[in-house]
Formats: sequence, structure tokens, C-alpha cells
Amino acid sequence: PTSINSEPLVLKALLQRIKTMGQACRGASRMRIPGSVKYVHSEDRKQTLKFFTIKNNDGMEVQICDYGAAIIAITVPDQYGNFDDVALSSDVPAEFMDNDVYFGALVGRLCARTGGASFKLNGDTFKLPKNNGGSHLHGGKKGFSKARWKGTTGLDTRGQYCELKLLSKNGEDGYPGDMKVTVRYTLLSNENKLIVETKATSTLDCPINTTQHCYFNLNGHKHGATSSKGDGIAGHRIKIFSKKYAETNKDLVATGKLLNVKGTVLDLRASTLLRRRLKEMRGDKATNGGFDHTYLIDDKLSKNAMLKAKLGNDTKIRLAAELAAGKNGDRINGRRMRVYTDRQAIHLYTGNFLNNNPGKGGVKYKKYGGLCLEAEDLPNAINLQYKKTAHEAFKRPIIVGPNTKPYSSTIIFEFLKDQLVLP
Repeated sequence: PTSINSEPLVLKALLQRIKTMGQACRGASRMRIPGSVKYVHSEDRKQTLKFFTIKNNDGMEVQICDYGAAIIAITVPDQYGNFDDVALSSDVPAEFMDNDVYFGALVGRLCARTGGASFKLNGDTFKLPKNNGGSHLHGGKKGFSKARWKGTTGLDTRGQYCELKLLSKNGEDGYPGDMKVTVRYTLLSNENKLIVETKATSTLDCPINTTQHCYFNLNGHKHGATSSKGDGIAGHRIKIFSKKYAETNKDLVATGKLLNVKGTVLDLRASTLLRRRLKEMRGDKATNGGFDHTYLIDDKLSKNAMLKAKLGNDTKIRLAAELAAGKNGDRINGRRMRVYTDRQAIHLYTGNFLNNNPGKGGVKYKKYGGLCLEAEDLPNAINLQYKKTAHEAFKRPIIVGPNTKPYSSTIIFEFLKDQLVLP
């Protein structure tokens, strides 16, 4: 038994131990909570959206909506310790659900443009809705981007996550098979990396090509607003690890040819100021004066860059692109973003068709207000696989069905806060 005289010493030691444990856990206290959810109602209360929030130990936060499994906000620090939301979107239910620019959405079954809004598979012809001239864009009139997903938050060894599930029924938007889709957004506890993992199965054979359609402005989404003095993302610098891009026709549908970027305005192998290139592209009516192009990721360029930056040597996950924030007045905030993926390609879209689109906090987004870096497989491959003149890279469309492996896609967005750009 402990004597009366020793009790204060025991109590003091116990209190000190509790204090020490508290200090050790304080930095990781956020990670004990498996994310959070809030409900956002429309003015007439007829529509309710769920916003899920996940956080990490550096203060980074990501907000995801159950409508479209869409990223609503990504709040990250800069080199001075200031936090900004760098994702363009809307937080008003009616505006968000009515937007036709795919703000932050998980896009499918087929992202990009499917020529003729149809495809042949196993001897059958499947007609899809035409929602982009004579083409089928980003999965159709509903697709994954205008569906209500069932979401939850959780915590695993990597960090907080938000997982959303969807059943896309046989015949929706003309596609065959009941397709079960799961997307998990994981925010690493001790690194500012957002991992997007998509998996899918189908009861019937069906082509699939998904992507994440988030719009980024590394100075903060408000700098993409019509009221801001700058020119959106034109001051950003970009690098894409690719030597070839997909040729398209006048309707921006891939033809099956891959063209060399060398000597063209599309050459982004070196860190490039977007403003200069966008000026050169003003006369392009098809793209409305900007980038709307798919680049085939080059294994050698990607591998060399990853080795040089000591990013590891994963043969499946490759570095596809890097983006650096432009000047904000006299200041450079030092934010950079790297995009990694296991997909074939990355599509660069510089927000050429944004035009006073309603955004968060009542702002309206202007042309070039934000850009998308959409990791995906080459577009329209389902229609190009048997075309003799098509490049071999187009002849491997991904089909998921009862006798195939489940579809799987990984995209990683890494946020850094120094102004180094890979040479």
C-alpha cells in the first residue's frame, strides 16, 4: 500500500504523464475523428445536399458533395502559412445542381467526347444521348456527375476519407449493365495529398473511362472571379510530362492519331507560363481560345522527373503534370500541385467556356478562372479500337463486365508550398 506521504508524488507523476500524453496526441487529435458531414438546404428546402469534410494534421481540408461525388472545396496552406480554397465550385444547391461545367464532379461512365454518341460492343450498337453537338460528353445528360451518391466518412491508417457509392442502372444514358461504382477520397494525415480511387463492376460488358473534373486556381478560387483584377490561371506555370497529344476533329472528338507536341503551342514539356500560350490560342474557335487537349503521359519523361525529385519509382503511378501558382500582386504564394495517376493520359482544360458561372460566396467565375487536369484513358477509344489508322494506344479500351476484373483508377493531387518547378 502507498503511504500518505508518497501520495502527492504519485499524483504529481500521474498528472505529468497525462499532460505528456495530451501533448503527444494534440497534433493528431483531428485524425481521431473520421471526418464530418453537414446538410445544405435550398431556399425552398426542396433540395438537400450532403457536404462531407475531411482534414489532416497540416490544416488541409477537402469538402465533397454527395451530388456528383464532387469536390466542393480544397483548402491548403501557402509558404507564408495562409490558407485558401483553391477549387472552383458552388455551395448553393440550386446553382450547383444546375451547373453544366462539371465543377469538381466524378465523371463517367465515359468521360470526354464519344464520337457519334454511340458505340459497338459484342455485336450490338448502343446509342447514347447527344449533349455536346453530335457527340456524347462526360457520360451523358445524367451520368455520374448528376447522380446522388451514398456517402460516408471514415478513418484508416492513411488518414480521413470520404467514400461514396452509386448504382448506375442498366440503360441509364444508354449504357449496358447495372454498374456499381465506388469512389474514395483519402486525405493523407501527414502529407498534403488527396488520393482519388475509383472502382467499378458491371453485370454486362460496358466501356468505362472515369476522371475527376475539379477546377483549380492555386491563388484561391476567388481569383477566378469576374470581380478579381487578375487574369485567372493565365499567370500560372504548367508542365506536362508528355511528347504526344490526341488529334481531334472540329468537334473536339479524338481521331485516333497521336501528334508530336514539338514545335507547337501545345508543347508543355518545360515549365511554361500559360498566359503566353493562351494568347497564341485566341483564334481557336473549336476550343474557344484555350487548351482542351488530351496528352499521352510519357513513361520516360515521368520516370526521370520522379527520380530527380526523389518521388519514388512506382511503375504504376506516374507523374503526369505539375502546376505552379502565378503572381498575386507583388507576391508569389509558393503553391504547387502535382498530379499522379495510373491512367494513360491527362487532359488539360483551361476553363475556356466559363462565363459568369455562379460560384462560392456569391462570386461568378470568368473565362480562364480555373483549369482542370483530368487524368483518364485516351478518349473515344471504344470507337477507334478497330480503326486501321488509329495509334495502338487507342486500341485498348477498358471494358468492365461479369467476366473481367473490376475497373480501378487512381489519381493523386499533391499540394506543395514552395515555388520550385521541375526543370
